[in-house]
Amino acid sequence: MPSGAVIFDFDGVIASTEDLHLQGYNHALAAAEKELGRRVQIPPDTYVRRYIVYGSVDGFTHMLVDAGIEPTAEIIRRLCLRKSQFLESQLGSVAEPLPGIRSLLAFLASIDAICGICSGAGRAEIKPLIQSLGIAQHFKVIVSADDVRHGKPHPEGYKKAFALLQDLRPQLDTQHVVVIEDTQGGASAANAAGFRVLGVATTSPIESVRRWATWAVADLTHLDHAQLGGWLGCTSRPKA
Repeated sequence: MPSGAVIFDFDGVIASTEDLHLQGYNHALAAAEKELGRRVQIPPDTYVRRYIVYGSVDGFTHMLVDAGIEPTAEIIRRLCLRKSQFLESQLGSVAEPLPGIRSLLAFLASIDAICGICSGAGRAEIKPLIQSLGIAQHFKVIVSADDVRHGKPHPEGYKKAFALLQDLRPQLDTQHVVVIEDTQGGASAANAAGFRVLGVATTSPIESVRRWATWAVADLTHLDHAQLGGWLGCTSRPKA
């Protein structure tokens, strides 16, 4: 029988882009200072603690509400556009995926596991980067912020990713699906969708990750591939 599926978060799991997202938020907020009536900037620790789980629309909405500013649809649209333009100009600086990703994707291909992405990032951010990194062929499904009404920590994205993967592999069941996440909010979304979570300590200390993940590793170079194969229902040796 074919192996199960792995659904990857994107930022902080596949690529180290969380710093770029924070820079993008602050770039857009700074450019809108007159429009907003005050200067709003997000410190790194606040971003990780409060906003990292959200896509751009929800992220800016919460940032403005927390700053006491009415988040109108037009303001959010302009902020998102500025952030997107900033990210497009900076994504070329990401030359490699995070440690362990290439070897993990090769292992999953060797056991015929199917892979997808579920991210709060936009499709225009995800697709060019995985193509430039040479790993796009591994991901059969992408669910981005553009594809859902409710972003993480709501489970809609993970439920949609699973449904799309199941269209490609009808015998797939939730028992043999593992989600890889780097945030507690993302893990909550995956758990609510019925999936176990492999947590990676790329944005939070591993002690914290162990509290919300089914399994936790410092990064994906520390992952036991054979053990993962067992979680995915692989009972045969990898293909040569």
